[in-house]
Amino acid sequence: MTTLPGSASMPAVPPDAGGRLPAVESRFAPLALAGWILLGVLAPLSIFGILTIGIFVAPITLGLLAVLLIKAQPHARAGTPIGAGVLLLWVAWNMRRVSAESCSGTASSGPADGTVTVDPCTQLVVPWGWLLLAGAALATGSIFLVRDMRAPGSPPASSMP
Repeated sequence: MTTLPGSASMPAVPPDAGGRLPAVESRFAPLALAGWILLGVLAPLSIFGILTIGIFVAPITLGLLAVLLIKAQPHARAGTPIGAGVLLLWVAWNMRRVSAESCSGTASSGPADGTVTVDPCTQLVVPWGWLLLAGAALATGSIFLVRDMRAPGSPPASSMP
């Protein structure tokens, strides 16, 4: 029997009628967190890629959402913005070679004499915006996750996504 520090007679957790100690619920469930992170990656892919890959990803996303809402611990929902941040970080990583050096020349179009020029830089997207969004999503999810893991005995935050 477990006792409180400094007290030899008072148990830390009272036993049930059969003399067994009750199971202590863990506030951290890595599998549930991984599921919510995966949902955070799949949901934007389903929505923004609905005409391409999204039509195939959407049923998987909805099925995972149903399983997580029924089975997973609510505090693990902080993984959703973390997953979205991972996806945004991946987009920023793929755009890392886009920079001012990519815009060194001009392309000609139109008449044969080349009087109409088009700036090729107008079609390029610099990755800093994606990186900023990824950082904000990762920070938000991490703050919610740490807050919920540090609150012993309190119910999980209901205001989380």
